[in-house]
Amino acid sequence: MAVHKAPNCLIQLLLLVWKNFSMLLGRKCYMMGLIIFFAIIPLILMSLRLIPLLRRKPQIRGPIPTFGLHGRIPSNIYFSPQAPLLEALVKEINGSKITAFQNSRKLQEALVDFPDENDVVIGIDFAEGWTEWPDQLSFVLRVPKLSASDDDMFGLFGSYSYYENGFLAVQQALSKAHINHKCKQLNKCPKEIKFPEFRDLPSPPIFATVYTNYLQTIGQFFIEMIACFVVVSLTKYIVQEKELQLKETLHLLGVGSGLQWLAWYVQSFIILLIGSAVLTLCWKVVLPNSEISFLPFTHWSLVLFVLLVLGHCWICFSFLMSSLLSTTSLLPLITVLSVIATQFPYSFLHSVGCPLGLNAFISLFLLSGYTLLVDGVCNWDFYGVGLQWDNLFEIAWPGDTISVGHILLIMLLASFVSLLICLYMEQIRPGTYGVPRPWHFPCSCCCPTENLLPYKRLFYRCLGINRAAPDVERSEVELIEADPEGKTVGVQIIGLSKTFGKMEAVRHISFDMFEDQITVLMGHNGAGKTTLISMLAGFIPPTSGTALVNGYDIQREPRQARRCIGLCPQQNVLFKHLSSASHIWFFSRLRGLRGAEVKAEVDKYLEQLNLKGKKKAAARNLSGGTQRRLSVACALCGGVKVLICDEPSTGLDPGARRELWKLILEAKKGCTVLLTTHQLDDGEVLSDRMVIISDGQVRCIGSLPFLKKQVDASCLLTCETRKRCDVDKLTSLISLHVGSIIPFSIMGRDVCYKLPLSKSISFSRMFRDLEHQKNDLKVRGFGMSSVGLEEIFMSFGEEERDSRNSGGAEKNDEADDDVENEDYDQEESEPNCGSQWRAMMIKKYLSFFENKVYFVLLLLIPIVYYLSTLISATDPQNLPRIPKDPEK
Repeated sequence: MAVHKAPNCLIQLLLLVWKNFSMLLGRKCYMMGLIIFFAIIPLILMSLRLIPLLRRKPQIRGPIPTFGLHGRIPSNIYFSPQAPLLEALVKEINGSKITAFQNSRKLQEALVDFPDENDVVIGIDFAEGWTEWPDQLSFVLRVPKLSASDDDMFGLFGSYSYYENGFLAVQQALSKAHINHKCKQLNKCPKEIKFPEFRDLPSPPIFATVYTNYLQTIGQFFIEMIACFVVVSLTKYIVQEKELQLKETLHLLGVGSGLQWLAWYVQSFIILLIGSAVLTLCWKVVLPNSEISFLPFTHWSLVLFVLLVLGHCWICFSFLMSSLLSTTSLLPLITVLSVIATQFPYSFLHSVGCPLGLNAFISLFLLSGYTLLVDGVCNWDFYGVGLQWDNLFEIAWPGDTISVGHILLIMLLASFVSLLICLYMEQIRPGTYGVPRPWHFPCSCCCPTENLLPYKRLFYRCLGINRAAPDVERSEVELIEADPEGKTVGVQIIGLSKTFGKMEAVRHISFDMFEDQITVLMGHNGAGKTTLISMLAGFIPPTSGTALVNGYDIQREPRQARRCIGLCPQQNVLFKHLSSASHIWFFSRLRGLRGAEVKAEVDKYLEQLNLKGKKKAAARNLSGGTQRRLSVACALCGGVKVLICDEPSTGLDPGARRELWKLILEAKKGCTVLLTTHQLDDGEVLSDRMVIISDGQVRCIGSLPFLKKQVDASCLLTCETRKRCDVDKLTSLISLHVGSIIPFSIMGRDVCYKLPLSKSISFSRMFRDLEHQKNDLKVRGFGMSSVGLEEIFMSFGEEERDSRNSGGAEKNDEADDDVENEDYDQEESEPNCGSQWRAMMIKKYLSFFENKVYFVLLLLIPIVYYLSTLISATDPQNLPRIPKDPEK
C-alpha cells in the first residue's frame, strides 16, 4: 500500500476554505448574527435617511444678547496696578468686592491661589503707569480656571462661555464707565449708551445630515458591536479546533499552520467583504423618498476600502487573541474585554489638537483607531467635500493633526504586528497537543545550531569536558519474544522517554512493530500509552530517544513521518458541523486521493461501518458509537501506512465492535497497526503481538500464545454436575492429572477448576477419563476456556497499581470506618425543596470561586469602568495655567 502524493498547497488551501464554509453553514446562531448585523440593522438605520438635509451656510451666528449682563458680574474683582484713577474706574462696577494689587505678577498669583472655589473672581490687568485718564482704554481680563473654556474651536453648535462666566459683563461695565467719564470731560452726557452687538467669528460652510451625526454615536456603537461579534466568534472557532486536537490532526495530514491561518483569513475576509458591500450599498444609495445618502460626499470606493481595512484589523486581532488562549471556558469574556480595552487610549489620551505622535499611538489600537477614522471621514463630509482619493492624506478639520490615510496605514501596521505576535506565540505556546519551540527560535532559524556543532565540540575539548552522547538506556523487559522473520519493520521505537516536571511518564521504551500485523498496547490507566502515541504522532516532543515511522525519524523528519500516520485518538476528532460523507471525502483528499478514488473510498467506509443511512447527518447529531466509528474511518481512509488507534472500541455496542474488528483486520494488509485498549477481548481477537507497559516501562512483548506459555497462565475447566454429584471424588480425579487442586468456584450445578497451562500436556488424558467416568461422577458435561490474557495483564499491572494505591489505603480504610460508624436518620435525610436549594447554592458557590480568573474579572470590571469615567471626565483644574506675561 503506497502513500499517495500529498496535494499541493493551493489544493490544501481550497480544501480548508471549503471545510470552513461548510462548517459555517451549520452554525445557525453565527449565520443569524451575520444577517442581523449586516442586513437587518443597516436597513433599520437606512430609515433615518428620510430626515431632510440640513445645510449649514457660512457660520455667522446671530448676535449674543447683552441685556442682563450686569447680573453676571463676579462677586470678587481683582485689579492691578494699584492707582487712584483705576480704583475709581473699577468701583463703578457695582455689587463686587474690589481688591487692588501692586503689579501684574501679584495679581496673577492671587488669582491662582484664590481660596474659595465656591465663589467667583475675575482679574483686570491694566497697563502700568496710570497718571491721567487715557483716551483709549486697554486692559486684560483674567478668568480663573473653573470658568475658563478649553475648547480651541466650536463644533456644530458653539458655546457661550464668555457670556456665562462674566467676561462680557465686566468688559461691558468697564467700557460703559470709561465712556461716561470721557463724556463728562467733554460735557456731552448721552441719555443711554448703546453697545454694538457681540458676534462670534464666522466658520466655513458645513454640510451634515442628522444621520451623518449618528455615525459618531449610534453608527460607532453599531460598528463596535460588529467588531465584538466577529472577533469573539472567530477567536472561539479557532481555539475550539486547537482545544479539540483538530488543528494537530490537520498537521498530521501535512497541512501547515500557515495554510490553516490563511484559510481562516480567506473565509473571514470573504464574509466581511460581503458585509462591507452591503453596508456600502446601504450608506451610499439614495432612496426614492430621501434627499441624500448616508455619506453624500465621500466616494463609495473609499467607504468600502475603509470597511475592508477595519475587517482586516478585526481578523488579525482575532488571530492574536486565539494564539494567547488555549481554552474556550473564559474566551468570550476575555475577548470582549480586550476589544473594549482598545477604546481606552482614545478615551483617556485624545483631545482636540492632540499632537501627531499621540494620535499615531492611539491609532495602533483597534477601536481607538476606528474612532479616529470615523471622525476624519465625517469631518470631510461636514464640509461638503467628502473623503476622496486625492485628499486621503490631507487634514479636513483645523484642529486635527492626522489624516485618514495615515490612520489607515497605522492600523495596517498594527495588524501586521498582531500577525507576527500571533505566529510567534503559536510556535512557543501551541496548546495541549502541539510541540512547543524555544522562545528564541527566530534566532535559531537565522543561525542553525547544526552549524555550531564543530565549534561546540572544539570548545569542550579545550576545556577537557567529555560531551559524548550517552548510550540510550533500555528498559529491562521481563518477557520478550523474538521478532518474526520475513516481516518489514513499520515502526521502530528507540529509547523513547517523556518527563513532565519530576514525573517520568515514559521510561526508555524500545520495541518494533511490523507490517501486516496488529500490535496491541495494553496497560492500566496512567501507564503511558497515550503519551507514547502522542510522541509517535508528533503532538508532544520526546524528552529523549526517537522513533522511525515508515523509515522517517519523528525528530528530524516530522512532516514526512506524519504523512504516513492515520490517528484515531481517545476523543473523537471530528468537525461537528460536517457530515459523515464529508469527513471521509475531506480526509481522503488531504491524503492525496482524487476523483473516482475518493468516491470509492467514501462508499467503502460508509458501507463497512454501516453509515450509509447517516452519510448526510452532521457529526454532532450522531450517537457516541457512530461518532467513534466515523473517527476510525477518518484515520483509515486514504491508504495510510501506519494506523494508530487509541481505545477505538470505546462506546461501541457488541455489534458495532465486531464490525470495527473486521475493518481493522482488513486494514492491516500492507499497514502497521498500533492499537491500545482496555478491552481484553479486543486484544485476544485482534493482536498479532502484544506489548504490556506499566509505570511507563515495557513489561512484556510477544504473541498471546507465547505470553501464556511464559507465565503461569491457566485455563478454566467448568463441569456441569447432576444431583448427588460427589465433588470431592471429581476433584480427586482431576488432581491425578494436574496435581493438587481445589474447586475455583461452585455456582449452582457448575463446578469450576483453574488449571495451570503448564500441565496442558496431560489435558487429553484428563478429558478421556472424565468422559469415561462422567456417569459415575454424576457429571452431565464439561468444557474448557482460556483466562490467560486477563492473568497476564493483571500480573504485570499489579505492581504499579499497588504502589499507586498503597499511599491512600490507610486513609480509605479510615474513611470506610467513618462511613460504617455514622448513623443516619432516614426521616432527616429525605430531600425537600429547602435542602435541594441549599445544595444547589453550595454547588454554584464552589463552582464560582473555583474559577478565580472569572471571579477577579467580575470584580474588576465595574471598578475599571468607574475609574475610566472619572479619568476621562473633563477636569478644569488640568487646564494650562495663566501665563505670567500679560501680553501673551
